[in-house]
Amino acid sequence: MKEDLTEQVAYLRGLVEGRDLTTGENTKVLWKQMVQILDLAAGEVRRLGKEQEQLKEYIEAIDEDLGHLEDHYYPAENLEEEEAELQISSTGAGDTSDTRTTAPGVEETPH
Repeated sequence: MKEDLTEQVAYLRGLVEGRDLTTGENTKVLWKQMVQILDLAAGEVRRLGKEQEQLKEYIEAIDEDLGHLEDHYYPAENLEEEEAELQISSTGAGDTSDTRTTAPGVEETPH
Protein backbone atom coordinates (compact mmCIF):
# COMPACT_ATOMS: atom_id res chain seq x y z
CA MET A 1 0.00 0.00 0.00
CA LYS A 2 2.82 2.41 0.85
CA GLU A 3 4.42 1.88 -2.54
CA ASP A 4 1.05 2.25 -4.26
CA LEU A 5 0.46 5.60 -2.60
CA THR A 6 3.92 6.84 -3.53
CA GLU A 7 3.48 5.64 -7.11
CA GLN A 8 0.06 7.28 -7.40
CA VAL A 9 1.41 10.60 -6.13
CA ALA A 10 4.27 10.41 -8.62
CA TYR A 11 1.79 9.67 -11.42
CA LEU A 12 -0.39 12.61 -10.39
CA ARG A 13 2.68 14.85 -10.26
CA GLY A 14 3.57 13.78 -13.81
CA LEU A 15 0.06 14.58 -15.00
CA VAL A 16 0.08 18.01 -13.40
CA GLU A 17 3.54 18.90 -14.69
CA GLY A 18 3.30 17.25 -18.10
CA ARG A 19 -0.11 18.41 -19.23
CA ASP A 20 -1.94 21.64 -19.09
CA LEU A 21 -4.82 20.47 -16.87
CA THR A 22 -5.72 23.99 -15.98
CA THR A 23 -6.72 27.13 -17.73
CA GLY A 24 -5.50 29.55 -15.07
CA GLU A 25 -2.39 30.01 -12.97
CA ASN A 26 -4.36 29.78 -9.70
CA THR A 27 -5.65 26.32 -10.57
CA LYS A 28 -2.15 25.12 -11.45
CA VAL A 29 -0.86 26.36 -8.08
CA LEU A 30 -3.72 24.50 -6.39
CA TRP A 31 -2.82 21.23 -8.18
CA LYS A 32 0.85 21.59 -7.29
CA GLN A 33 -0.02 22.22 -3.63
CA MET A 34 -2.29 19.16 -3.59
CA VAL A 35 0.51 17.02 -5.02
CA GLN A 36 2.89 18.33 -2.33
CA ILE A 37 0.39 17.50 0.41
CA LEU A 38 -0.13 14.00 -1.00
CA ASP A 39 3.63 13.53 -1.20
CA LEU A 40 3.97 14.50 2.47
CA ALA A 41 1.15 12.11 3.39
CA ALA A 42 2.83 9.28 1.48
CA GLY A 43 6.11 9.98 3.31
CA GLU A 44 4.35 9.98 6.66
CA VAL A 45 2.62 6.67 5.89
CA ARG A 46 6.00 5.20 4.95
CA ARG A 47 7.55 6.49 8.21
CA LEU A 48 4.69 5.13 10.31
CA GLY A 49 5.01 1.75 8.62
CA LYS A 50 8.70 1.58 9.53
CA GLU A 51 7.98 2.58 13.13
CA GLN A 52 5.20 0.00 13.35
CA GLU A 53 7.57 -2.70 12.13
CA GLN A 54 10.16 -1.67 14.75
CA LEU A 55 7.52 -1.80 17.49
CA LYS A 56 6.39 -5.22 16.30
CA GLU A 57 9.96 -6.54 16.53
CA TYR A 58 10.38 -4.97 19.98
CA ILE A 59 7.16 -6.56 21.27
CA GLU A 60 8.20 -9.94 19.89
CA ALA A 61 11.55 -9.63 21.70
CA ILE A 62 9.79 -8.74 24.97
CA ASP A 63 7.40 -11.67 24.52
CA GLU A 64 10.33 -14.02 23.96
CA ASP A 65 12.12 -12.69 27.06
CA LEU A 66 8.95 -13.09 29.09
CA GLY A 67 8.66 -16.67 27.86
CA HIS A 68 12.20 -17.37 29.09
CA LEU A 69 11.38 -15.87 32.49
CA GLU A 70 8.17 -17.90 32.74
CA ASP A 71 10.09 -21.07 31.91
CA HIS A 72 12.71 -20.24 34.53
CA TYR A 73 10.39 -19.21 37.38
CA TYR A 74 7.36 -21.36 36.54
CA PRO A 75 8.57 -24.74 35.35
CA ALA A 76 6.08 -26.82 33.37
CA GLU A 77 5.50 -29.40 36.12
CA ASN A 78 4.52 -26.70 38.63
CA LEU A 79 2.10 -25.19 36.13
CA GLU A 80 0.49 -28.57 35.53
CA GLU A 81 0.06 -29.13 39.28
CA GLU A 82 -1.43 -25.67 39.75
CA GLU A 83 -3.82 -26.20 36.85
CA ALA A 84 -4.94 -29.51 38.34
CA GLU A 85 -5.53 -27.84 41.72
CA LEU A 86 -7.52 -25.06 40.07
CA GLN A 87 -9.68 -27.59 38.23
CA ILE A 88 -10.39 -29.47 41.45
CA SER A 89 -11.31 -26.30 43.35
CA SER A 90 -13.48 -24.96 40.54
CA THR A 91 -15.51 -28.20 40.24
CA GLY A 92 -16.26 -28.21 43.93
CA ALA A 93 -14.63 -31.59 44.47
CA GLY A 94 -12.77 -31.52 47.70
CA ASP A 95 -13.35 -30.91 51.37
CA THR A 96 -15.73 -27.98 51.76
CA SER A 97 -16.33 -28.48 55.49
CA ASP A 98 -13.39 -26.24 56.44
CA THR A 99 -14.75 -22.70 56.46
CA ARG A 100 -11.91 -20.98 58.31
CA THR A 101 -11.24 -17.37 57.50
CA THR A 102 -7.74 -17.40 58.93
CA ALA A 103 -4.64 -18.72 57.26
CA PRO A 104 -3.83 -22.40 57.72
CA GLY A 105 -1.59 -23.03 60.70
CA VAL A 106 -2.74 -19.85 62.52
CA GLU A 107 -4.83 -20.44 65.59
CA GLU A 108 -7.98 -18.45 66.08
CA THR A 109 -8.35 -16.62 69.37
CA PRO A 110 -11.65 -17.00 71.23
CA HIS A 111 -13.88 -13.94 71.34
